[in-house]
Amino acid sequence: MPGKISIALSVAAATAALALAAPAAPAQPPAPAGARVSCPVTGGETSGLRAISAHFTNRSVTVTATVVDDQLGSTRAHFRAIQGRNVVAVAPSPWVDDERRSVTIPLTADRAGGVTKVEYWTESTSALRDSTHRFCAR
Repeated sequence: MPGKISIALSVAAATAALALAAPAAPAQPPAPAGARVSCPVTGGETSGLRAISAHFTNRSVTVTATVVDDQLGSTRAHFRAIQGRNVVAVAPSPWVDDERRSVTIPLTADRAGGVTKVEYWTESTSALRDSTHRFCAR
């Protein structure tokens, strides 16, 4: 049996040597910190959205913007988080009356892949129709 033991020890030594010589598996890259995107304005001279940016993270987006209302009536913004062709979250801003107000709107999509773009527009109590719908993509 001395031969079987020495063969077993030789196999064990060779396996250990291979394990030590094998390169380590590459580390997983860190999750992206997120992407901040500047977005086009919407609305007219007297009402609308200005200074719009979207901060995309794994499964959500946070939109910051200035809602402008320099007209009769009030203005508010609407935001939709979109993944592919599906609307996955919706949120309006508060109504703004005769001022410029900075708003931060978090939108969460609890789905793999997260939010791919944001749709936004404004509505006014004095306008006959909403502002142009704009999109901001990751």
